Amino acid sequence: ACEGLSDEHCAQWYRASPDDEVDEEESFTLTAEQALDRVAVALGGAAVLPSLMSMIPGMLGSADWRHRYGALRAIANIAEGCSELL
Repeated sequence: ACEGLSDEHCAQWYRASPDDEVDEEESFTLTAEQALDRVAVALGGAAVLPSLMSMIPGMLGSADWRHRYGALRAIANIAEGCSELL
């Protein structure tokens, strides 16, 4: 599991716990994804899908891979709440 890592990095990886501090950017991303999921489930697809579908096609057509990735993650996170309309 630690192939290519130094012994110290490997040891840190094995000692890591869920309570350890996470990367702040990763935390923001996770919070946003959870929020999309919760809003979609709470309000349903009829309320959420029109707003997102006005943005997602442009993001999917972007030359920037981060925009395409964000659009796909958004679709994945609203899927449960919008399943009847998707």
